Amino acid sequence: MREQLAITLAQFPNTKIVDGTAEATTLPEHSIDVITCAQALNHFDIDAFRIECNRISKPNSIVISLNSYTRNDLRGNARYKKSTSSLFKNPVVQEFPNTVLFTRDKWLQYLSSMIVLPQESDLEYEAHLAEMSKIFDRDNVDGLLRYDLITKMYSEKLFK
Repeated sequence: MREQLAITLAQFPNTKIVDGTAEATTLPEHSIDVITCAQALNHFDIDAFRIECNRISKPNSIVISLNSYTRNDLRGNARYKKSTSSLFKNPVVQEFPNTVLFTRDKWLQYLSSMIVLPQESDLEYEAHLAEMSKIFDRDNVDGLLRYDLITKMYSEKLFK
């Protein structure tokens, strides 16, 4: 993902990619107005992330977390709810419909990007890929699979 980010941002000379993690960003203290994470909060050490947010943020900075999911993804929704309730005290919560249309290739790429699903090195990868192709074959219309996601956004000011 970092390699792709570098390619995508190459046309913007005033951007900089830094080495770091959510829990240790390497950014200067009190330098950030808005901290955003997308599709990843449930993978963070929330306590360490909160400390890092306080370290790098300017006074009254905002932390935003976004996650897209389907209404029937109960396991994913539970993980996300646990992480957001651990990080945020009194967030503003907004939901947005997020319909995505996938070709077969894009559908399979999308699925392969999810850490919770079998990856190429896993024994069950081929069976999973076959099952996901069956879903595409069953549900596509004119070569496009409609996937009705919901993007949920939590935001809250950090008060120091």
